[in-house]
Amino acid sequence: MERMTNRAGNGAGNGAGEALDTTTCPECGAVAEVTERAVLESTDGPVEHARVVCLARHWFLLPTASLTSVTAPSEVPASLRS
Repeated sequence: MERMTNRAGNGAGNGAGEALDTTTCPECGAVAEVTERAVLESTDGPVEHARVVCLARHWFLLPTASLTSVTAPSEVPASLRS
């Protein structure tokens, strides 16, 4: 098993200015953060996995192929800006 790395990919903490790697919690649908990634061996070859933690504190270690993307919030329409 390859050592799991954090978002920065080097075992160090998230630096200022780095974007969060987010997905959707498979249990409750809340926004979840990908905190670590690793490549694990399987009988079909290596599979990339991710550790995710959601706002409700559910956590999972699952294949990255099963992650969903979270879209960024759209801009506030000019008519709603003050």
